[in-house]
Amino acid sequence: MLKFKASYLTIILLLLLLREGLLSTLTNSELPMVLLKIGKVFVSELHAIYAFWVFKFVDLLGYGSVANRMRGFLLRLAGFKIGPDCIIRQGVYIHSLEAPVKIGKSVSINRNVYFDAPNLVTIGNYVNIGHGTKFVNSSHQLISNFKTLRPNVTQPPIFIEDFVWLGCNVLVLGGVTIGTGSVVGAGSVVTKNIPPHSFAVGIPAKVIRSLEPPSTEDNPTPAV
Repeated sequence: MLKFKASYLTIILLLLLLREGLLSTLTNSELPMVLLKIGKVFVSELHAIYAFWVFKFVDLLGYGSVANRMRGFLLRLAGFKIGPDCIIRQGVYIHSLEAPVKIGKSVSINRNVYFDAPNLVTIGNYVNIGHGTKFVNSSHQLISNFKTLRPNVTQPPIFIEDFVWLGCNVLVLGGVTIGTGSVVGAGSVVTKNIPPHSFAVGIPAKVIRSLEPPSTEDNPTPAV
């Protein structure tokens, strides 16, 4: 459906360009590449528009345990890579259907969590994400040319491993891995890897103590 709409809009744009004579200056070798770029732009725009309205719609479900679980189901049905049994509250936003965001099973995402993800963001299983948390691996060129806006720069992927708890208003930047069972305190900015079973806080986030994993005696393996 999206590809069909993209093709339709591409044809409209081409007709407008032909009308204005803007394609007449292109050589035969340049034309296919230009048409391909136009098509990719339209598909990308449609993915972003689709995501915007899908998240607007699921927010209409309101607040409550049933609505929060239904929201995860509907987003998965809409094509987003979200595992089963997830709890997703209002205001959560992934900027595009084509954004490489992968969310595992039984993840709880609180209100107003934002994924700014031109590169991969992977959330493991049984992860708790506090409200206002942001995952950002987009950036801009550090040094300006003092002529134009700074070009966009894509940062490395973000990996949040299983059983992690991120407090409210945490900012996770590109290239970060937060290890299994770790906790990041509210308001922290994570710029470097956090080892497994660690408690980290601050700007930038630093490990302040180790969190001992539960023993097998406390959590016996069920018989098969």
